[in-house]
Amino acid sequence: MSQATGSSYSLKVTKASQKESLGIAFNTVNDEVRVAAIDPSGPLASTALKEGDRILAVNGMPSTGKPASYTAAVLRKSKGDVEILVSYDEEDNSMRSADNSMRSAEHPEPVETDYLIVEESKAEESPVSDEAASSMSLMIGQIIFLVQVGVGTSLFLLYDYGSVDDFSMIKYSTFRDIMVMLLLGFGYLMTFLEKYGLSSVGLTMLLTALNMECNLVVESMFTGHRVISLDAIIDAEFSAATLLISFGALIGRATPLQMCALSLFQSVFYAANKVFLVFGYFGAEDVGGTMTIHMFGAFFGLAAAYALGPQNKPSASNNAASKVSDVFAFVGTTLLWVYWPSFVGATETASDRNEMLCLTNTIMALIGSTGATFYLSQELNKGKFDAVHIQNSTLAGGVAIGSTARLAMGPGTALIVGMVAGAISVLGYFYGSPFLEKKLGLYDTCGVANLHGLPSVLGGLLSVVMVYVYQPDAAEDILQHEVGTQSVMQLAAVVGTLVVAIGSGYMSGSILLPSSFDFEDYEDAVWWIMED
Repeated sequence: MSQATGSSYSLKVTKASQKESLGIAFNTVNDEVRVAAIDPSGPLASTALKEGDRILAVNGMPSTGKPASYTAAVLRKSKGDVEILVSYDEEDNSMRSADNSMRSAEHPEPVETDYLIVEESKAEESPVSDEAASSMSLMIGQIIFLVQVGVGTSLFLLYDYGSVDDFSMIKYSTFRDIMVMLLLGFGYLMTFLEKYGLSSVGLTMLLTALNMECNLVVESMFTGHRVISLDAIIDAEFSAATLLISFGALIGRATPLQMCALSLFQSVFYAANKVFLVFGYFGAEDVGGTMTIHMFGAFFGLAAAYALGPQNKPSASNNAASKVSDVFAFVGTTLLWVYWPSFVGATETASDRNEMLCLTNTIMALIGSTGATFYLSQELNKGKFDAVHIQNSTLAGGVAIGSTARLAMGPGTALIVGMVAGAISVLGYFYGSPFLEKKLGLYDTCGVANLHGLPSVLGGLLSVVMVYVYQPDAAEDILQHEVGTQSVMQLAAVVGTLVVAIGSGYMSGSILLPSSFDFEDYEDAVWWIMED
């Protein structure tokens, strides 16, 4: 379990879940994180670890010079194989073989809370001051005011209503369904953060409204259709969905001010990729937004999160769920599940055949991903379900089916697409997220790489084959190119979207996300008036 090399050694343990107890306590001594106590009944009691040992790194992330609470936060979030680099004083070398149980008399009481922090040094993170928070809130107000003045002036001078002939209550019902997904589905899905529930729901509403009004102007400028119709409003909802996906990768770590600014940047890059690249130059098939919405939103957010950097703050430990917050997140999951078919078929209300295919294929894909998620989650967790998997991966089928939803692939094929997407998503949460954190320092708060990123890549690549195999009738005329050429264009759209999303996301994150002030991550009290 451990390999000694001189005065330091590497200790390897395995955590089946983030909530598993290792029974260890830390303190900070002269900017060094030291082992303060070890639970004699815990899994570390039989290892070479002893009280007073220095913790140099956890999973490759250095601990020296940081408060013990930082090391605690890294360990709390760890899952699977955990490697702890430890050092000790040379004069204690002769005692390394002593059994840890000899120290139980000194610490007869077992550690009650994993990674208990004792005698913490004063080098703690200082939450942002009330004055700084107020200043940022005023700047948020200024951004909102400027956007509304700019959009309002543009609408007043350049825009008019759409044609009444294009209006229908079916389109309004579609708008309403998607808005439920955005405000309630996405909003409540992110309430799994126990200390960030107000911001999850409240900022979702703000960012949705801000991004929609920007998109109404930006996308219409790109297309040349300067009318405000239900079609244009639904397109604006698609833009907001893209932003909320990116928000999932950054939530709790980026300030509300930074997210408002990021929403302005993303509205431009999203519309440009959609109008000029995917649907314009490539003429790709992507009715449900697998590429333009899910892929772009996920990789834009991940690139911005990478630019933001690793979680080095002690308050990273606030990124935790409770039984109550998990239940609220499940509410978001069920709302997204119910309304997802409307989202995929939103643009096809004028064609009964296309809408029927979109709705049926999406429902079958969601059923497939739900079954696969429940099965694989308990297989990987020794017979128990992981709430994170069920809250997210059950929706992966809806992500993957979007590009090909109006192709007559057959309900069995749609079911299989969903099953594969659900399995890939669960494996991403179980193996992929720890890899991104340990090897790349990329922290994805909600796991959008696994819910939106991986399934969207799967769906985009499957579309390369499916537009060739399941060719629509000539009368339907839904593909922009001849057989063979369409497959090439589908692949080009996948690659192009990834390049634009990652490039624009990293650039936007590098400009907007670095901060000169310190604040407590995942904490509502920094930004909201909290009742006692």
